Amino acid sequence: MEQTNDEVLISFQYPVTFNPSCVEYELNERKNSIIVKIPDRVPLVCGLLYDEVSDIKAHYLDGTYVISLKKINQNDWATVVKSVHQNNQAIDPKSAFILYQILASHPNQEEFASIRLSMLFSSSQAGYVPAMQVYGGLLLDTEGKQSDGFSVIKSAADYYEDPVSCFQVGLLYYSAKKFEAAIDYLQRSGDSGFKPAYFSLGQIFSPESSLKFNNKDASRAMEYFMKVDEAAEIPLVYEEMAKLYATGQGVEKDIEKATQLREKANMMKSQQNTIENPNNSIDPSIGPAPEEPLTIPESKEEGPSMRKWVFAGVLAFAGLIGVAVYKNTKKK
Repeated sequence: MEQTNDEVLISFQYPVTFNPSCVEYELNERKNSIIVKIPDRVPLVCGLLYDEVSDIKAHYLDGTYVISLKKINQNDWATVVKSVHQNNQAIDPKSAFILYQILASHPNQEEFASIRLSMLFSSSQAGYVPAMQVYGGLLLDTEGKQSDGFSVIKSAADYYEDPVSCFQVGLLYYSAKKFEAAIDYLQRSGDSGFKPAYFSLGQIFSPESSLKFNNKDASRAMEYFMKVDEAAEIPLVYEEMAKLYATGQGVEKDIEKATQLREKANMMKSQQNTIENPNNSIDPSIGPAPEEPLTIPESKEEGPSMRKWVFAGVLAFAGLIGVAVYKNTKKK
């Protein structure tokens, strides 16, 4: 979302094979609710607007579709949608997740716990990947719900080929001691551009790593470590490579090279601690660690329903959501 004193702009990219003329958009009669959709698909935007508007227009050019909303009041909008649509009582998945995030940071977040979780659940059910990751993570941390959490994250990995979700699934399979599946998902994650997955694969195969795996292979471990570029900012990868150079496993023994790699790792750690995270010396991208085996369902899970975007569970709270969002964003 972009905005000026007079208008709010909502834009999205589309591929060259997409026909932008099929996009439908409209305001309700009171001009306080919006729906932007492609026929027979989950709406791109749907819900009660942050404030009333006087007009809506759209244009598209060079792969970008832009919706323009004319403001009545020249105030800043914290978000496009602040609650469910006043007419159809629905909200799009992305807006639902944004509202979940806003309500999660509300000073009285416990008061809105049921609304917040309903928004998260509905967004996840509609297949919005960031919501699926958060909802799946919450279930994984809930006793008796771990299998459900795994299924949610696995759906994000399998149906949407999300690299971070593939990484999470890989780690979960590793913790369940299902090493073949773990390696498969971590490989998919790394090949899709999520470099920490290559680091975890290197750890699994490295004979110098503490991770349990029967088929250690130093050469393969080094190949994976080499695939992690500096942009991933994982100093531990250089420490793991240094161990292999120091012992001559998978590569020719080279003490000088090992020393250089350790120095590089220490320099990266120092920079991260000083600039990015002065209160935490632990790299957040550390790969999997042995845990108690996780029970993972064997049956094939169905994907998220792309039709579940009407949030019956939150309809009674529609007014409260808008008030909570307005008050919370005004304080910032």
